[in-house]
Amino acid sequence: NPKVIIPNFDHNTFFIRDNHDVHEWNDKIPSLLVQQQYVAELQNMFVASGASGTVFDHERVFLLKKASRQMSTLPPDEITKCDLVSRKKLVSILQINHDYGSFMTEMLPRISLIWNKIKSDPELNIAIPEFPFVHQIFEDILQIDKSRLIYYKFGAGWQPCQVLFGEIFYAITPVPTGNPSKEMISQLRRIITPTPTPVSERNIIVYCSRRKTEGSLKVANEVDLLEALRKALPATDQLEIIDEETKMVTTLDFMRKAKSIVGMHGQVLAPMIWAEPGTAVVEFLHPIPWLQFWATATASEH
Repeated sequence: NPKVIIPNFDHNTFFIRDNHDVHEWNDKIPSLLVQQQYVAELQNMFVASGASGTVFDHERVFLLKKASRQMSTLPPDEITKCDLVSRKKLVSILQINHDYGSFMTEMLPRISLIWNKIKSDPELNIAIPEFPFVHQIFEDILQIDKSRLIYYKFGAGWQPCQVLFGEIFYAITPVPTGNPSKEMISQLRRIITPTPTPVSERNIIVYCSRRKTEGSLKVANEVDLLEALRKALPATDQLEIIDEETKMVTTLDFMRKAKSIVGMHGQVLAPMIWAEPGTAVVEFLHPIPWLQFWATATASEH
């Protein structure tokens, strides 16, 4: 907990080479990064708005860092007033990158480290990003009382300026970007589905579609592909299609019963963390991919 930010502090080593050219692949991936997992109890801490939910007190600033780019700082001089939300006890799972894929693979699993505290202490409030799918996960799947959830309406930089304050603040181990935690994913899976789904009941092929996802990564012949998949499946198996607008309860049900997961590289693959270990994952990759979901499959023991 340094009082002075060290500008050249090295970030955690990435455990696989990102943007690795496919012609160089040799199918050998190094072992997962070893992390010390913890929940730190801090006094009188603030959580700021902005890109990464900076945690700070009156003397110190704790910044999450991604490679050489600083993701957030204290407010600029022109910000003179911020909305303040104050709670006696507060935990935040916010990290760098507030998108669907990063939330599912890096932020959400961190809740497993403080789950027993959440269940036993009704005074503990949880700060989470404001997205419809986050509402569904915390309210419908984890079934946490809405009064304990603080939906974090972050904006670009410090607009709007909203600050959360906890007399007691619980800081959970940060997960390095692109390094999902095997232990956290395993613990989260058992929180959500206490009893593993037997292999005999796992007969769903989940196709993860990017048809409703913004961006250029699409399966051009998706209609033909789905028709071919349906024809190839044995009578005992069924094909189910999800996308980023599928209700989380439905996605969870499909993943719990998944025999295999198929889809284009992208964040719609992220719910694979809910599938049982050993599920086959088939990912269509473009020539220079970010291997986040390969790492997620490895951490999920698929």
